[in-house]
Amino acid sequence: MAALQWLHQPALDSPVALIAFEGWGDAGESSTMAALAFLEKLDSELIAIVDPDELFDFQVRRPTVSLDSSGIRSITWPRNEIHAVRASEHDLVVVLGEEPHYRWKAFTAELVEALVSLGVKRAVTLGAFIGQVAHTLPVPLVGSATQPDTLGIHRLHPSGYEGPTGIVGILNAALGNADI
Repeated sequence: MAALQWLHQPALDSPVALIAFEGWGDAGESSTMAALAFLEKLDSELIAIVDPDELFDFQVRRPTVSLDSSGIRSITWPRNEIHAVRASEHDLVVVLGEEPHYRWKAFTAELVEALVSLGVKRAVTLGAFIGQVAHTLPVPLVGSATQPDTLGIHRLHPSGYEGPTGIVGILNAALGNADI
């Protein structure tokens, strides 16, 4: 497929990946907004983009057109991006984008290959779902992990969910298979 296009492939120091996708598993856009906040607050570098052509149904997720101050039109396509952030203990690789419509297996394989090539050994995927939580109570944080002790260390409730999944569920399985 070769949809991933490197702009720059930096040497990173013990990078950890932070991954969020718009779409089915992003209630209120909370996971993508959290990842975007990292990019806005920290000095990040766009290092790779994913060509959307084979991944999206453009009748479902249409590109947008905009005008600049001179009246010149530009097109914005659905995007999936990889950013690098230099940090003191571990560098950060932020994957931010939209859940694709097509070719999930190829997309996931290429993304995992990119993370491996950057030296990523640990990844955190973000997601959110709508739940009934009283405003007077703390919101329970639910997670899953490929290493059993991770949930307890971070005080996460284990997920008991079974059923349809989004790209984050597929990516989590692929990351686990790659020992990330």
